[in-house]
Amino acid sequence: MRALLVAACLGQAAALYADQAGEQDWHRENIGRVTHAVSKQKALFVMTEAGDRSLVASLGARTGTLNWRTALPPDEKGHAVALTDKAVVTLSGEGKCRAWAQNGGALLWEQPALPGKSSQALAVVEANKQCTVAVLAGNAVAFWDCSTGAARGAWFAERDDDAQLAAALPRGAALDLRTLLPHKGRILVAGFVNGKALLASLDVPSGQSVQASSAVLVGRGLSEITLAARAQGPPLLVTLDESGSITAYDALLAKTPLATLDGAALLGEKPLALEAEANQRVLRLQGASRSLLVAGVEDMTGGKRQVLVPLGESCTNCALGAAEQHGRVAWARVDHDYSYQVRELDGALISEDKAPLSSAIHGPPSHCTPQLFELKKGGAGARVFVVSRAHTLASLQGDNVAWSRDEALANAQNPVFVDAAPKKISKRSKIPTFSQRLALQVEACLTFADGLIDSVKDVFQPTASSKALKKKRNAVRYGFDKIAVVMNSEAGRVFGLEMDTGAVRWSALVEPGAKLTQSSEDEVLIVSKTSLTYLNALDGSATGTDHIAPLDALVPAATLKGRVAFLGVNLRGDGASVRVLPEAAETQVAKKLAETPTHFHVIRDGIVRCFRVSDTSNAVEVGAVVVAPLETDEIVSVAHPDGAPVSTAAHVLGDDALLLKYLNPHLLIVLTTSKGGESAPLLDVSLRAEGEDQVAPPSLTVTLIDVVAASVAHRVVVPHGSAPASAALSENFVAYTYWNAKAKRSEVGAISLHEGLIERFGLSPFKVPEQSATRSSLTAPPPVALQRTFALAKPVLTISSTRTQRGVSSKHVLLGMEPGQLAALDRRALDPRRPVLEDDATKAQRKKAERELQEGLAPYRPFVPLIPRQMVSHTLTIVGLKNIYATDSKLESTSLVLACGVDLFGARHTPSGAFDLIADDFNYALLVLLLGAMAGGMIMLRRAAAAKNLSLMWI
Repeated sequence: MRALLVAACLGQAAALYADQAGEQDWHRENIGRVTHAVSKQKALFVMTEAGDRSLVASLGARTGTLNWRTALPPDEKGHAVALTDKAVVTLSGEGKCRAWAQNGGALLWEQPALPGKSSQALAVVEANKQCTVAVLAGNAVAFWDCSTGAARGAWFAERDDDAQLAAALPRGAALDLRTLLPHKGRILVAGFVNGKALLASLDVPSGQSVQASSAVLVGRGLSEITLAARAQGPPLLVTLDESGSITAYDALLAKTPLATLDGAALLGEKPLALEAEANQRVLRLQGASRSLLVAGVEDMTGGKRQVLVPLGESCTNCALGAAEQHGRVAWARVDHDYSYQVRELDGALISEDKAPLSSAIHGPPSHCTPQLFELKKGGAGARVFVVSRAHTLASLQGDNVAWSRDEALANAQNPVFVDAAPKKISKRSKIPTFSQRLALQVEACLTFADGLIDSVKDVFQPTASSKALKKKRNAVRYGFDKIAVVMNSEAGRVFGLEMDTGAVRWSALVEPGAKLTQSSEDEVLIVSKTSLTYLNALDGSATGTDHIAPLDALVPAATLKGRVAFLGVNLRGDGASVRVLPEAAETQVAKKLAETPTHFHVIRDGIVRCFRVSDTSNAVEVGAVVVAPLETDEIVSVAHPDGAPVSTAAHVLGDDALLLKYLNPHLLIVLTTSKGGESAPLLDVSLRAEGEDQVAPPSLTVTLIDVVAASVAHRVVVPHGSAPASAALSENFVAYTYWNAKAKRSEVGAISLHEGLIERFGLSPFKVPEQSATRSSLTAPPPVALQRTFALAKPVLTISSTRTQRGVSSKHVLLGMEPGQLAALDRRALDPRRPVLEDDATKAQRKKAERELQEGLAPYRPFVPLIPRQMVSHTLTIVGLKNIYATDSKLESTSLVLACGVDLFGARHTPSGAFDLIADDFNYALLVLLLGAMAGGMIMLRRAAAAKNLSLMWI
């Protein structure tokens, strides 16, 4: 009996082995645009930004491989990074200081933010045989132990708490601390006071009490201040006034200026910013288009009173940077063509060359950091880490690019999926000769023989290359090799990703801030403020450009000869003006609009404005729907129908009745959050708890809008609902997720929209219900909405739905959950029609529940369990997961899924199982051999049987 039970369970069991992970999915780990970097021996430690996420990461300096990375909480921007002997110290958010292990990235300690918002700075101080971290934030300086994070004291810039500060500051003066600098066991702090510079000196504390040992005000009419360290001599207080004049003071005395320089003469234009880097040994002077490095040197250099010297000449479209290692400072300059030079402060050349990195693909350089190292043959060598405008991080060494990372892939969104065409055979200009054709045929025969030999070998010992070849052939045959064209709007970079491997097929540089849309089956359109650029989606080549005036919206109008013609929209108070793009298609578009007007909507200031276009010059506003009536209301998510094929327009119930689906391609979902707090008196005062305010709680409003009729099809208000919130619409099913601030959990709301019901015997060959062949949003009644809410165990970040070629396979709801997991949930688990079984239910209610159970609907439970088998990303973590997209393949069983965030994750998902697919590693050659052997055996047995029968006849 036990054996029978085990055998029965085996048929239902399903699992994913560790060695199978990655067979049908891929994962690209990114870090984002590098904003701060510091290097040490063989490692490069960086802080990065990718959308609203910041990361701390360690890269191999020689190879660029990712050693470790950690994502900071959302909207916590990184400010500074510094190194101790064994830790990486970071400053982010509002004074949040953390220490990470250099090997492995483990969090060693974390200190909370200081109160208040101000400029922030970080320094590591070696004093009294102890290592101390000094953090400036919230107009205060806090001190922590480097190894343990224990507090060593704090200095608050309060006039009433510090005698030196009280003597220097006038009463009522507004103080804004900006920077700090360690110097011989003390901390120098500088800030603004009514256009003047305050310079204070602090001793590194050994207890909790910290007082300034000195404080003084200098200068007037200042716009920028910073502190600069020098190899010899006291540090400098450097100021920049509104006229562009640069003044340097002795930071220990700060009474009279040591030198005054004309910033415009140095830079070639009026300087606007003054920043410090390389542990404040080098200053960056930045103008509107030019930049220049200056450094502090010993007073009386060359017999002249000069304490600030320019490093090289100012430049445009270049990257300048400096770094300090073991007391040695080097600075680098990378020009727009990626020719670079690394020099010491005295001008001595360390390295100079040109790297084969193209500005046409990666954009011009924007930031760089040099790293010095000792050569085996003796002497010093250098490599330069450079960040381009398109967020590419590369290491330049000699005349080579040692490694590069396309970090514009981080935060790439809104993909356009296109079918990958087979590689075209190269066309030669001349017809091949007979000898050339003969050589090609010989080569084809040899290739066939080699392939046949490899197939025979694979029967006994399959190789990795043969398995990869089979996998690629299956991807091409079944449509798994689609190309996902993604774009990072901030970086101005477009990529073509292969969905079967995640490899970058092509990339192109576009204008930052542009948008991406599809213009034909194998073409995408880049929409910028001044132009429309058409790109071939298969190779990224530009196929055309149209110049336009700035637009408020771009609306597809008609498909002409395979390419979509658009309407450029400019809003007016009483409507909108439109024009056809490209202009050559205006006549054809006018004919189509006269036959079938088009509709579009624009969301502005919390209002959804709906328009109707019937000619090529004007759009008539049909109406408007207010979705954010208050200034504090915020639109957090917008969703449109996914456009997936619909296999059937009705759902068969358990009693054979037909539940008609409400299928409206013009439906719009808008999710709006309200902070609440407005007056909301109760009708019955007895329902209000004692002491409870009569105010509305924060809420989430889900509005379903028919943009053709400019009417609300359905609206749901969720008390205590808040962001993150997301919605998805597939066929007649609406799913939305939100955070319940009161229950402290994520919840999923499900809405099923229906037109009506046809009874069991209401449709037959002899009885057909009266229905119209066409449907109009202007006259159709509102849908019947069935609604249910479910709770989930993990916070949900985003939601989407699978898509297949014909819509026959089961629908799965795709959930992006913390901390970056992708789960697939059967849509029946969220069906609002899940029956509720109660003990006191009547007989009719029980029969109805039994019929619903026959449809595969489980009894309603408020909590939806998530089992490991439902995790599409299995053990992987998709850092910064924001959106999930799905497309179909050539197989009905398989949906291609792409998850976008800081990382990119792609997978093949089979909602109903792989019922029409053979595994990639299926051994076809062995099958042929077995069939051949069986056929040969049958022939031999037939001959043997015939011979035996003949011998028996002679007896």
